[in-house]
Amino acid sequence: MAKQPPAYLRVAAHLRDQIRTGRLTAGTALPTEAQLVAEYGVSITVVKGAIGALKWEGLVEGRRGSGVYVRSSHPLAQYTVDRRNVREGHPLPDVGGQWDVASQDAEAEAEIAGRLQIDLGSSVTCTTYRLSEEGRTVRLVKSWEPMRLADGTLIEWPGRGPRPDIIGRLDTIGLAVATIEERVTTRAARPDELTALNLSGHRHYVLAVARTHFLDSGRPIETADVVLPGELCEIVNTFNVG
Repeated sequence: MAKQPPAYLRVAAHLRDQIRTGRLTAGTALPTEAQLVAEYGVSITVVKGAIGALKWEGLVEGRRGSGVYVRSSHPLAQYTVDRRNVREGHPLPDVGGQWDVASQDAEAEAEIAGRLQIDLGSSVTCTTYRLSEEGRTVRLVKSWEPMRLADGTLIEWPGRGPRPDIIGRLDTIGLAVATIEERVTTRAARPDELTALNLSGHRHYVLAVARTHFLDSGRPIETADVVLPGELCEIVNTFNVG
């Protein structure tokens, strides 16, 4: 006979099913712990374990003094890569929303120097992007490019000018991006990311994308870290075959 999963996982599975089938909709409060104890005939410890599992998955969130509520399951951020028309696309904005952009001069630390194939401590332009949708931040981007790449041109500062996206910016000054490399990982959210992305608790994961643009010569011309809250995003890749 197959071994039954622990009681807290069975309760979590039942509640998860109600959330995913829409019987418990986004913004709805879960029954109280006492009500769940009575409904499932389990201990308070089992109920707390079940709720903890759902919080870990990002399906519910606790609100101080109010209870536990179902979180939105609709992906606010879609990280979309269309392999057919990358040059015609707009890398800042495969989604709608409000972008906040700020640039400053910096020195390349070891990892960034390696990704850009420049000397440690070399001058770079560091730009941070923050995308907000429906009143919350859903994407963080930090970008580095060799200092003075576009001095004196309309695209001197990233995020400004007639083409704010990296491919369009470089096209305007005769530097054509030929290759884009993306390394996608998941990891635990760092403390500053928990705050910036308004993630409650400590056990949230993020989708982290290390993206580098290369010229035809193989020279890296820009690199960026893209961070998205794991439960609010999905990756959609479109390929043209033939």
